[in-house]
Amino acid sequence: MRFTTSSSILLLVAVALVLLDQSKIGAVARKPSRPSRGPPPRRGPPPSSRRPSSRRRPRDEDEGDDDDDDDAEEDILGFADDSEEEEEEEEEEYEAPRPSKRRPPPKSSSRPPSRKRPPPPREYDMDEEDEYDDYEQPRRPSRKRSSGGSSRNSNSRKGPPSRRGPPSRPSKVVPYGRGPPRRRGPSATEQAAATFSRGWNAFASVMPDPATVKDGVASSISTAREATSALSGNLYREVKGLTSSELEQVMLKATRPDDTPVKGKHVERLVGVTYQISPRYDIYDAVLRKLWGKMAEKDWRTTIKALYILHRFSADGAPEHAQALKARLRELRRTKDPKRKDKYFNSKQMLAGDSKPENIKYRAFMARYSHFVLLRAQCFGGIFDEISQKPAPAKRDKKGKAPPKPKPITSTNLRVEHLDAAKMMLKAGVACQLKDGEECENTAIAAERVASDMIGLTTATAIALNRALKSDDSMAGADPAVIRRWCEFYSEELLPQTRAMVKKTSARLDAFGLFLPSRMGASLSPETLEKGLKAEEWAGSSTTADDEEEVKDDSANKEAEAEKDEEEEEEIDEKEEEPLEEEEEEAKGSVADEAAFDEGDAEYDEYEYDEEEYYDDEG
Repeated sequence: MRFTTSSSILLLVAVALVLLDQSKIGAVARKPSRPSRGPPPRRGPPPSSRRPSSRRRPRDEDEGDDDDDDDAEEDILGFADDSEEEEEEEEEEYEAPRPSKRRPPPKSSSRPPSRKRPPPPREYDMDEEDEYDDYEQPRRPSRKRSSGGSSRNSNSRKGPPSRRGPPSRPSKVVPYGRGPPRRRGPSATEQAAATFSRGWNAFASVMPDPATVKDGVASSISTAREATSALSGNLYREVKGLTSSELEQVMLKATRPDDTPVKGKHVERLVGVTYQISPRYDIYDAVLRKLWGKMAEKDWRTTIKALYILHRFSADGAPEHAQALKARLRELRRTKDPKRKDKYFNSKQMLAGDSKPENIKYRAFMARYSHFVLLRAQCFGGIFDEISQKPAPAKRDKKGKAPPKPKPITSTNLRVEHLDAAKMMLKAGVACQLKDGEECENTAIAAERVASDMIGLTTATAIALNRALKSDDSMAGADPAVIRRWCEFYSEELLPQTRAMVKKTSARLDAFGLFLPSRMGASLSPETLEKGLKAEEWAGSSTTADDEEEVKDDSANKEAEAEKDEEEEEEIDEKEEEPLEEEEEEAKGSVADEAAFDEGDAEYDEYEYDEEEYYDDEG
């Protein structure tokens, strides 16, 4: 009984000592630690991924052993561990610092108060969510136990650590429920750079490509410009048609930028002007300049209509103005247009219109047609009158002499220059055949006119060859080699290619109500053609006879001229003798007149005049 009482008393004394010791240790832990004499602490905030385990100064190993003994005793007695409370207090003190208001220092103090920068707010870490779960982790021991085993019977306890202890070292207190130390997150500079990179990438992904934007803007501007230019151009044409001359009005109506072909009445009014004006006046200067202005427009329909009108001027214009048209067109093609900074009627500017996909096929035909029209207008006029028309006979001289002999046909109609031009025209005309996809009303009337010109060229060549081969007068002095070349061109190139072109073009023109003649008109017979191909052979046999005839003609002409000279001299002598005889007769007549005048005076003196009777009768 005594032993039980004494043991209980001892147990109560031990419990009281333990409680007293724990209260002292808690009071010491709650007091702020005195700064050490080591290096000054960092003012910057601690890393976001790690937190300080404790603000207390660490203890040495002996204190750790004592704490282990205390923990063992507390476990035996069943008291709660105060380390958990300390850790919670430390976390609250770190996570929720007291807001410090900045106040001006007192006037009496000479040194400014020290400022403590509060730690930055804890940032949300994505790794924390992935690395740790929400469930409660098991409790871990807060301190390491000594390797020497438990020391429950050890009553030696040390007081609070000395103020001048060993250098500070990291605390070994592990916060409850926080797991292993987190990895250090990126710094503020790295975070700013990453944020800027993400923002720039998002902006770059949303922003379109500059080249695409540039192309889109350029296409929209060109489309708007074309639409506005077409609208303003049509308005300008209408206003100009109301305020300009009649010729300008008709030309504007004939070259409207639409799909309807040129009307016949407009062409007749334009071409009819050439028959109303005298050849002394040059009308083609103004007409050609206006047509060039229409050809230089961007719409291909206006260009091809202007070319068609020039084609009709060349083919159907007055023959008196044909030479003026050729000369003026050649001159303008060598002249620079001051408005467009290029020469008149150049193909490059003529074809530099709208390049839409649906207009490319028509522009290809227009290029071939423009070459043919300009070539025809500069080389031939009318229905190829330079080849087919017979030259006018020479008139007598003013002195009454006989007219000179006519020139040979190879120097007038069937010239070498005409042959070269005809070959170029044939090549350009055959190229103007309509291809697949080029059929429309404007191209159809142009192709019909080209085929008609090919028929006209074939007919004119046949007429000239018939006149040269069937008439000896026309072949007098002609070059047989040139005649043979014309016959070869007609039989081998001109006639067969023209027939094939007419046959192919007629089938395409039927859909537009246009028709071509089925026959060529004049043609060469096989015998005449054979004679022309062998012109050099029979020309050599007839040269001797021609030379003899020429000698006889020359002698006869000389004799006739001598006789005429003698007759003229005799007439001159007779004319000189006649004035002398007339002067003698005039002299004799003047003497007789004087004698008769004297006799008359005498008779007049002897005449008695009764004045009274005369007056009486008058009254």
